[in-house]
Amino acid sequence: MRTTEFLWQEGHTVHQTESEAQEMVLKALEWYRRFYEEYFAIDPYIGLKSENEKFAGAKATYGVEAVTFDGKSLQSATSHNLGDNFSRVFDITIQDEKGENKYPFQTSWGLSTRAIGALIMTHGDDSGMILPPKVASPQVVILPIKLADDVVAKSEEIQIKLKEANISSIIDRDESHALGFRINEWEIKGVPLRIEIGPKELESDQVTMVRRDTFKKDQIAVEGLVDSVSKKLDDIQENLLQKARQLKKDMTVEVDDFVEFKRIMIEDRKFIRAFWCENPKCEDQIKADTKACTRVLELGQIDKTAEGHCIGCRSKATRKWLFAQSY
Repeated sequence: MRTTEFLWQEGHTVHQTESEAQEMVLKALEWYRRFYEEYFAIDPYIGLKSENEKFAGAKATYGVEAVTFDGKSLQSATSHNLGDNFSRVFDITIQDEKGENKYPFQTSWGLSTRAIGALIMTHGDDSGMILPPKVASPQVVILPIKLADDVVAKSEEIQIKLKEANISSIIDRDESHALGFRINEWEIKGVPLRIEIGPKELESDQVTMVRRDTFKKDQIAVEGLVDSVSKKLDDIQENLLQKARQLKKDMTVEVDDFVEFKRIMIEDRKFIRAFWCENPKCEDQIKADTKACTRVLELGQIDKTAEGHCIGCRSKATRKWLFAQSY
């Protein structure tokens, strides 16, 4: 998944010892995991990449893999332990505390606009995008049903109160389209909350509030509206995260038979956790047969071993890897 303009957040560090570099690699990986969970409301898989899938020249690569609603994996961030491979190639040296020149150990980690793809393909639905409130701008659209002076004045009053509470909002002042078109437009854009206000709402001193994630409508009193909006935004953020966790659970199965593995990958398209021998040629064959490859060896499973047989070649295997088709 690529955009025309390739935007990228990237980090590089240099360390005296290999253990310091490895600590940095895992620290960056945790930053990305938290970013996706806390802001994008996505619960990704994180773990070690296979030899085939790791960054060329790296000692080890760790990946962040988002689970999309069509059962594919989207690599959403990576963190690389470069060892001293590149410092040797480019003859980069540092002096240690004894004054001796040594090749340092390096790391590299990054996240790109693929993150937007992960967001859309985790939370989107048939009506368009659904943006988690923590990354949405605006978080609220105020929709005057009629652009009468008193309705617009009340909309502006509400916007000021929301701004004071650090809640971003926009007033839809579009007079050229029907109400249904305007509603549909904001649903496509995925704005988390919509506040509708018209003459009836003015009379009752209430507004109609609509959640984008559930389309649930509520009549909310203008007094105390800011607190209601704040709570709704928190609820939406949490609901999206829980739905993402359920998606991850529903899209992941364990299999020990290659016939079933192949059927699931071709017909159902899911993540499969299975024993694998860790032979790159075996992974190549699995990919040729199913279009799936290893995504990660989950972080908590790296040091855990068991006795099993490889899903591909049936040779002895000790660790279960995650396989999936990918973007």
